[in-house]
Parts: sequence; C-alpha cells; structure tokens
Amino acid sequence: MKQFNAIFLVIGTAIGAGMLGMPVEMGWGGFLPGLLALVVTWFFSMVSGFFFVKALSHVKTGANFLTLSESILSKSSRIYIVFLYLLLFLSLLFAYVKGGGVFVSETVNGASITSGTLFFILLFLPFLIGGHSFVGVINSFLAVILAGAFVLLISMGHGEINYDLLLRKDWSKTFSCIPLLVTSFGFQGVIPSLYNYLEGNEKEVIRSIVVGSFFVLVVYVLWNGYILGIVPLNGTISLVSASLNDQTAISPLCYFLGSSKIAILARVFYFCALTTSFLGVSISLMDFLKDALKLDGNIKTRAKLAFVLFVPAFLLSETSLRIFYLSLKYGAGLAS
Repeated sequence: MKQFNAIFLVIGTAIGAGMLGMPVEMGWGGFLPGLLALVVTWFFSMVSGFFFVKALSHVKTGANFLTLSESILSKSSRIYIVFLYLLLFLSLLFAYVKGGGVFVSETVNGASITSGTLFFILLFLPFLIGGHSFVGVINSFLAVILAGAFVLLISMGHGEINYDLLLRKDWSKTFSCIPLLVTSFGFQGVIPSLYNYLEGNEKEVIRSIVVGSFFVLVVYVLWNGYILGIVPLNGTISLVSASLNDQTAISPLCYFLGSSKIAILARVFYFCALTTSFLGVSISLMDFLKDALKLDGNIKTRAKLAFVLFVPAFLLSETSLRIFYLSLKYGAGLAS
C-alpha cells in the first residue's frame, strides 16, 4: 500500500495545469515530433530523479532541498536554491492566476479578464487563508472530478479525432516545447518526502518514480493526441490563435467539439486541473515564505502572505504579456 501511495504521489505532483497549454506548444511541431520531445523529457526527468535519490542517500533522513545543497555543495548554495524555488513557484502562480481569469471570462458572458481574475482569486482565498485542512478537502474533491472528467472526455470525444491532423509534422520545431514539458514532468520536488515516506528504501523510491512518471507520460500522449487530432494549427480558431491570445488548448477544443456535453466536460477538466495546481502552489509558497521569514502560522499571517503573493499576480495578469505561456515555459521551465 505504501508503494501504491508513493506512485500516486508522483503522478499527482506531476499532472497539473501545465498539460492545458502543452498541446499548444507541441502543436507547432506536430504530434510525432511532440511525441519524441515528450519521451526525451520523460527520460531525463526520470533519470534526474534517480540522481536525486542517490544524493539523498548521502545525507541525514528528513533532508530537503536546502539541507541537501548545503551538505553536498556549500552553505552559499542556499541562496541559489531559494532563488530557483521562488522563480519556479512564483512563475507557476502567475500562470495559474492568469489562466483562472481567462477561464472565468470565457465561461461568464460579458466578463472581462480583469473581473475574472479577481473573482478566481477571491473564490479560493478563504480556503488558502484557512490553511492545509481546508485546502486538502477541496483539493481532494476537485482531484476526483478531474480524473473522472479526463476519462469521460477521452472516451466520449475520440470519435471527433481527425487522424490526418496527427500526421502533420515539422521536425525543426521538435524541441521548442521542451521548457514547458519539463515543467509538466516536475515531480522532483516531492522526492525528499517520498524518500522519507518509504523509509529510505532506494529501490522502492526508484520504482515509484519509474512507474509513476511512465503513467504520466501515457496520460500526456493520450491528451496531446486527442487535442492535436481535433484542433488545427492555423485558422481563426486554432492552436496558433490560442497561443497568441494566451489561452490554453481548451478554448479551441470546445469550439471544434461537436457535442455540448463533451465541451462542458472539457471545461470541467480545465477548471479542476488549473485549480488543484493553483491551490497546491499557493499553499506551498505561503509555507515557504512563512518558514523563511520565521513567521507564525496563524490566519492573520496567512492573510498577509496571500496579499503579498496575489496582488503582483493580479497586476501581472492585467498586462499585455502572454503571462500563462511566458511563466510556464521560461520561468517555471528554466527553474525546473
């Protein structure tokens, strides 16, 4: 059972809102070049996990990124680790806030991205201020809906796939999507917890990484084949238009699906994938800042931290920058 739970910990950590924009980035090269990029990214992500496990075996039990860097590198490396951590999680937060605003504006007729972003933040702010127990309950609830929506979406919508679209390819753009794919295979952050949970059993940790990450790879292949087989690259409503308008692949997908029920499923999947990732990143960032600044963990402190995080995120979402893709691809991707 512990091995089973560990595998799903890897799966749950990796799969998130990054897969919403993945087909748009992979679309430039096509399905087959994107498949190659996916396999290459998966392999190197998995191997990096192996190296991480080996590094953890040389330090005391319970070590995290900071302890590991100080033990193996130097105490000054702590600064770089903190910088990369903040770059990764802040980039993810900015992307998810913008994605939430776009979702609300597209779902509610007449709503602007500004009002949509504000509504999305305020909707989940009480849960984040409430702490881990509140976030855990809603996160588990949304995760169950997410899994169900994905299975139904693939099973009900496979008849809409145009397999000719999957044959289009441009090998010169094969690896342009790698930074975003690296973000989407980002399970390494949970490895210290995994190592401690499995009591330092390296074989079981590595088995969890192999099985869990391979499952994630299969999900991503199915997802990208589904999207790229339905949504064309060019056109008024296309993958290119989604990229230029900082939208995920869900927006054009809903347009091309022949069934309103399937389109609703797609939006449910979008919302759950985005929100579960948003809640996890937000609570992790708040905990990190609380520990780094030696703050109390009361409601008042969490409210202040939420203000510090979400005001910049809201202001950034108001700019003309493609925050969703810039954050996931260049911020989170490079930090990962």
